[in-house]
Amino acid sequence: MNVDIENYELETSLKENELVDLFGILIDNMLEGSPKLSECYLTINSKDQKLMVTTRNEGPKLTYQLQEKLFSKGYTTKQSYGIKKRRGFGLYNLSKLVEEYNGTYYVINEYTKDLSKTYIVFHVEV
Repeated sequence: MNVDIENYELETSLKENELVDLFGILIDNMLEGSPKLSECYLTINSKDQKLMVTTRNEGPKLTYQLQEKLFSKGYTTKQSYGIKKRRGFGLYNLSKLVEEYNGTYYVINEYTKDLSKTYIVFHVEV
């Protein structure tokens, strides 16, 4: 995982435990949603009393419908492989947390110039 911290003085209204939840959800989704041995990127910044976190990892092309579903309660694209684990609540919880603080979040695809790789990018400002 490549980590880029652009500002070490993080400014946010989030409580410490909420900050831990936010990072945990984003990093978990980035790592679990990436093919093995692919590169993952985490960028952290803070400006104008807002924390900005961006994750970027290889992944599938996201349709508009899938982008909308990703933040729905109980929706998941991950497979459990026989492990009984609750899935589909992380991004939903993230969306509720960010909305509580009047922040913003989105997910988009980015592509390499030669279109050989597709990336999923999550961005949060709160």
